[in-house]
Amino acid sequence: MGCGIPLGILAIGAVVLPDQRNAILTAFHLYRDGAFNQKQVEYDVKSREDTLKGIYRMLKDYNESEGQLPDAGSWMEKMSKRVKTADLKDNEGIKKLIRPDLIGQDGKYGYALNAAASDKYLGDLKDPKMILVYESKQTKWNAVGDPATDRSGIGITVSGEIVR
Repeated sequence: MGCGIPLGILAIGAVVLPDQRNAILTAFHLYRDGAFNQKQVEYDVKSREDTLKGIYRMLKDYNESEGQLPDAGSWMEKMSKRVKTADLKDNEGIKKLIRPDLIGQDGKYGYALNAAASDKYLGDLKDPKMILVYESKQTKWNAVGDPATDRSGIGITVSGEIVR
C-alpha cells in the first residue's frame, strides 16, 4: 500500500495481543533499518580448509604440467587461469583464491605462497610438513612470504595436510 511495510508484518500486527507489541515493533524497526537485507558470509573452519585444499590442488596440477611450482611474483595469476571453466562466469574463478572472510572486499585475498617454494618442483621439497600456502597477514594479490612470521591462520603443507 505504499508504506513499505511488508504485508506479513501488517498481518501479524493485526492479530497480536497488546503485550506482544514490543516484539513486533522491534521486528519492524530491524526490517526498516535493513537488518534482514545484510549478506552474511560464514567463515567457518570447513570453508577455510576447502579453500586451501582447492589452492593446493591448483598448485599441484600446475606443478605436474609445468614441471615446477609458479614463481612467487605471479602465482595467483597462474592459479586464476587454472580455475576458468565453462560453468564459471568471468572473474568467478578468482573467488577461489580469496580467503572466505575477505570475500566482497575489493583487492583483498589473504593467502600467501611460501617464498621457499617459488619456482621449485614439488617433489624436490624434502620436508613434507613445510607449509606451501597459508592464510597470511598480507591481503594483496600474489602475496609471498615466510609462514613462520607472516601466517595469520591455517596453512597447507607440501604433502597436502592442513596445519593450524
